[in-house]
Amino acid sequence: GRQQEVTGVVVNKKLNISKKTLKKFRATLYQIEKDGPEGKHWGHTPDVIAAIQGFANFVYMVSPEKGRVLKAKVRAIIQKYNWKPTWKRKLPSPSAVAQPTTTTAPKLTEPTQTEVKENKTNKKWWKLF
Repeated sequence: GRQQEVTGVVVNKKLNISKKTLKKFRATLYQIEKDGPEGKHWGHTPDVIAAIQGFANFVYMVSPEKGRVLKAKVRAIIQKYNWKPTWKRKLPSPSAVAQPTTTTAPKLTEPTQTEVKENKTNKKWWKLF
């Protein structure tokens, strides 16, 4: 049969990553290991090391035996180039944070006997609305 792929995962008899994508990823890892991360890219992020780390984790999630090897290579690259993640956490400005509002719900009252009887006689049981 044909290769069936959904969101980058091959979903034939067992889940896997396409051979073509894995070959490109291994080549990228080799180039980074050989020449350094400058000028290399994987995906759309400017931080190639974070991208390869994320993709190695993705491969590990889909195929643990293949992902284990790739994660080890990425760890070696991280140690070799002393990479540290750059977290850019944006906190909302105080004016953008919505202030809590308190509203009081209308008080519910029980229907009277006459209201119940009127509703029962006017409405057919199969008419819900």
